[in-house]
Amino acid sequence: MTENQQQYDVFADVYEILFDDSLYLSWFTFATETMQAFDKFIEGQDYWLDLGAGGGQFAILMAKAGYPIKGLDLSEKMVAAAKANAKEAKLDLEFWQDDMTTFELRDQAAVISCFCDTFNYLADANAVKTTFTHIYQQLQDGGIFMFDVHSIHQMNDIYPETSFVVEWDDAVFTWTSDQFRGENTIDHTINVFVQNTDDNNYQRFEEMHYEQTLPIEAYQEILTQVGFKNIRVTADFGQDAPDESSKRIFFSAQK
Repeated sequence: MTENQQQYDVFADVYEILFDDSLYLSWFTFATETMQAFDKFIEGQDYWLDLGAGGGQFAILMAKAGYPIKGLDLSEKMVAAAKANAKEAKLDLEFWQDDMTTFELRDQAAVISCFCDTFNYLADANAVKTTFTHIYQQLQDGGIFMFDVHSIHQMNDIYPETSFVVEWDDAVFTWTSDQFRGENTIDHTINVFVQNTDDNNYQRFEEMHYEQTLPIEAYQEILTQVGFKNIRVTADFGQDAPDESSKRIFFSAQK
């Protein structure tokens, strides 16, 4: 195992431990309510594709509710975890390693979702438009696209200069967020200190996350330019319109 692979595995394990599992149920509720809002049904050989599927928890909830769903993730480790989690849930689900910006489907999907602010990792508006265009091409006519992003309020008012620390018997996790690159951006510095079993010294692993967001109107304009219609904008896992205090913005649209 290379040093980079070891570092990624350490962070992936920590994320799985720290992530609030209740959020998966919130995404599930939003997704099913959105399907009802669009009066959308998945029939025959049609299926749902979840981008950035992670450990498969969202897909598993959707599958248990009767939705035919598949998932992809950039991380091979996460794909392996998703397959293991699906097997443990006694579900036969398909997960594979792929890039959400370039993936190719043999058959277009009826629904494509991408949650957990994954699109905030795209570099700029051009990257967002390129990715949305690709997703549009992989979606069947009448298909639904849904995703979430951090709000302007979250990026500019809540994240900057925040931090937290979690300690275990043999590890310490630190997370610090700073706005080094200007408004609508945030840089997360993540450190994990893991105790070596041989000499009890701590080994440090560091990871940087660079996120940025756009105004709601910018995402709406890009979706329209790409060709999406019936665009709905809601906030914080619900079906209500966002306001100045909203932290997470949800979009859903139809091809």
